[in-house]
Amino acid sequence: MNSTGRFCKFVIVGLSAGLAAFMTTWFISSRRDSPPGPLVHSEKFEDYEVRIYRADEVQSGLALRVVQKLPSLAGSRIERWLVPNQPEDALEICKNGRRIYWKRGCCFNVPEGWFQRDGSGKSYIHIKHSRFRNWGGKLDVFECGERLTQIVHLESLDFGPELQDLDNDGRPEVIVNDNSFYHWPNCVDGEPMPKVTLRWQNGKYVPADALMKKTRPTAELAAKAAAIRSSEDWSFENEQTWMPKELILALHDLFYSGPEEVAWKFLDDAWKPGAGDKREWVEAWRGRLEDSDYWPRLRDAWKGDGAKSQ
Repeated sequence: MNSTGRFCKFVIVGLSAGLAAFMTTWFISSRRDSPPGPLVHSEKFEDYEVRIYRADEVQSGLALRVVQKLPSLAGSRIERWLVPNQPEDALEICKNGRRIYWKRGCCFNVPEGWFQRDGSGKSYIHIKHSRFRNWGGKLDVFECGERLTQIVHLESLDFGPELQDLDNDGRPEVIVNDNSFYHWPNCVDGEPMPKVTLRWQNGKYVPADALMKKTRPTAELAAKAAAIRSSEDWSFENEQTWMPKELILALHDLFYSGPEEVAWKFLDDAWKPGAGDKREWVEAWRGRLEDSDYWPRLRDAWKGDGAKSQ
């Protein structure tokens, strides 16, 4: 075959691969507005219905198998795009039988108390979805109307979000992890994180400082600090001081349940005599707290309480 023939063959193969890639992409995109699999859950309230469709892995894998038959260059590029996007579940919200919201994603869930109405008569729909590693996930809140408007998006790593009516007012609070402490102080899954209770206020979720506040008897704190100070769980690896887990958990609890002065004093009282790096730990804690989406508001709410313990 002469050079002209080889060039024509190369062009034809290239055009064929390009057309196949385009048709495959079009086929996948055109199906994103259609249920990816069977309807697995449905909830109704008044005029609204929430439907969750679970992705059919066999059906979703068909496009991937087609792409894998393409020439290596075109096929590999489409496959890299296709694999992380398949399969996906789907969430559909309807009003009077007409779709007003549609989203593809992972692990949608309709929590108990998903439909809420506030004192002004506005209605809201709560949807959980997309679990992270070690669980955790997201919560979306939509304001109902002729069109559905998303007004809240919360993310909680390693836990929740969980909905619980803690004050028995008929509207559930939301409990989340403070993601500012994710993978800290050790960069591994499962590190403890402070939990934050959120309440509904003026169309959004804010830290529920009144619900989170706890009384702290001075004698109880002193005894706990003494036990941690004398604990054998302090570590001094690579000329660096590592706090015991009990101290980390205690500080999580204190910083997220009352005035910060109580927590800082507890850290002073619980610090092991002769252990170094205290200043570095204080700065690390302060940085995490200041970067939090929730703690600065809690700090300001409790600022007037002073450093006293009841």
